Amino acid sequence: MARKTAWVVFALVMVFGLMGAPAAFAQDDDGPSNRIMTVTTFKVPFGDRGTVFPWMEQYFHPGGLLNPNVINYRWMVHNWGSNASAVVIAAEYANFEDIQADCGQPCDDWQEANPVPDEGTPEREEYDKAQALFNKYYAHHSDEIYVSMMEEGKVEGRIMGTVGTGEDDDDDGM
Repeated sequence: MARKTAWVVFALVMVFGLMGAPAAFAQDDDGPSNRIMTVTTFKVPFGDRGTVFPWMEQYFHPGGLLNPNVINYRWMVHNWGSNASAVVIAAEYANFEDIQADCGQPCDDWQEANPVPDEGTPEREEYDKAQALFNKYYAHHSDEIYVSMMEEGKVEGRIMGTVGTGEDDDDDGM
């Protein structure tokens, strides 16, 4: 009978243990929550950057910079490595849904204050040329979405979690 009772207790412990297992992998209430990162890469040769980059600054980047759903936004160009024409755009969001969320008023206001130039004007010819060049290179871009484990991150010089495995991880045999 004691053996049967032991098996019942063991089974109950396992059931309740398995029910609590997802919580073990969840973030602590006082720890940083994970973030979602989008990373877009494409190539723009040096000779075309003088046309493409100003167009991006005026018509592409405001959508990431002004969007209230974007926590952090960076665009990076090659400094050292294998591909001198590399361009990388990274945006950080609090959750996956924010990637598709509408920018809203800030972007609407920007677009109203900075409209596409009127057809038939020299400014429109310049805009069209720059947009066509941007589209030429952006047409071959790649998009990646990552989960940023904030517990293992450093933001603006501040470590977000603990360094190493921490004291409470000593029982795993490592």
